[in-house]
Amino acid sequence: MAKDPFVTEEEQAAIVAQAEVERRAEIYMGDLARVLALPEGRRVLRRWLDMANVFGEISAGGELTVKAAALSDYGKNRLYEIAAASPADYLKIMLAAAQNAAGVNNKE
Repeated sequence: MAKDPFVTEEEQAAIVAQAEVERRAEIYMGDLARVLALPEGRRVLRRWLDMANVFGEISAGGELTVKAAALSDYGKNRLYEIAAASPADYLKIMLAAAQNAAGVNNKE
């Protein structure tokens, strides 16, 4: 690749670093989609989301509320990744959460 005389070494390093971040993100999203394609993968990720109380209330009181909110925020960010990686599987997880909240049995 020819060196651009108008791009500093620092700028070129930043471009290369950003490309690497994007490459790794693409690999991660592909891996996540493959995990979500398995019923077992959806169950595991749903369990993690449940543990982060993504689908529940976080009014624990005092400092516990702050910690619960932080954990829930982390879980919600993973939920957003799930939605981006596999919208159909995101809907399956959300349906299972709704059925659970409504007291309806579900298979996942």
